[in-house]
Amino acid sequence: MTVPFAVASIILENKQILLLKRSNAAVSCPGKWVCPGGSGKINETPEEAVIRETKEEINLDFVPTKLYNFQKKLSGEYSKFLGTFSGQPEILESEIQEFAWFSYEEAIKLDIGFNFSDTIESLKEGDLL
Repeated sequence: MTVPFAVASIILENKQILLLKRSNAAVSCPGKWVCPGGSGKINETPEEAVIRETKEEINLDFVPTKLYNFQKKLSGEYSKFLGTFSGQPEILESEIQEFAWFSYEEAIKLDIGFNFSDTIESLKEGDLL
């Protein structure tokens, strides 16, 4: 049996982070702000999954360059990647209602989902945000 896994792309530009607001109809974290990402598929690596999920959700070509955070829990494995991107953000999935770039000061005031608040704090401590 394959352990379920989820991935997220941490997209930074000019000390700002790209976050997506999930639709109020989304099954997980409705109405909350998150990084692009999602669940991996069978026979897919975390790197392949983060590239696919970022393209599917926000139409960016994401290239993971560093595993920023990895957590292994009973429910599965969770990988967050830093990386480079190209393209212009565009919402492609119905579970996303909007996107925006945020500074650290703006991001910490948002209603954040999927434990990305810890990621935002860590990025600030590392002087990335």
